[in-house]
Amino acid sequence: MSSHPELALGKTTACVWTTVLFPGGVTPTMKRRDLLSGLGTVGALSLAGCLGGAGSNGVETPPSDTPTSGTPTPTTSTPPPTTSAVPTEMPGPVETTFAVGKRSCGSGEDDASVSFADDAVEISGTIGGRDTCDTAELARVHASDDTLTVRVRTVREEGTDTLACAQCLTDIEYAVTIRFEGVLPGTIEVIHESRNGIVTAARAER
Repeated sequence: MSSHPELALGKTTACVWTTVLFPGGVTPTMKRRDLLSGLGTVGALSLAGCLGGAGSNGVETPPSDTPTSGTPTPTTSTPPPTTSAVPTEMPGPVETTFAVGKRSCGSGEDDASVSFADDAVEISGTIGGRDTCDTAELARVHASDDTLTVRVRTVREEGTDTLACAQCLTDIEYAVTIRFEGVLPGTIEVIHESRNGIVTAARAER
């Protein structure tokens, strides 16, 4: 029969007995009740391992598996509404061709005409150059709502010698064909960037 009550229970209680000198000559073989009364001022650390997880009879009590009372309330959130752009009836051009025609001395004025086909818009124009070394190029084709804007500008022809150019105001002819898939635009606007500045050469409605 063990002289220690904790060991007589048959449980694996981890108690470590350490010889601690207390006032009055306390020894490790003292009973638990007497030892606890003697720890009031000095010996609290010697029983920390034995008292930490035990119940009233020295047996460690396992943690409870009983769930806590109360049911959590699920939270919900509403995403913000999303917006999307509404497509216009005109889907935009699907093919564009541009060609420069004859260049010759002339008035150097700006002019253009617009015609509508079943699935295309055709533009014929003359843009003013400073001399015969100027040529034309398609700067931009922009579709917005029911309006198509076409910009043509003059540029210096690559590889030309200014001394070989005829020094005269030049008429530069060009042609543009813009094909669509679906509805044609209702308004066509032709803008020139020429020796005369930025000019509205033509505006036509279907």
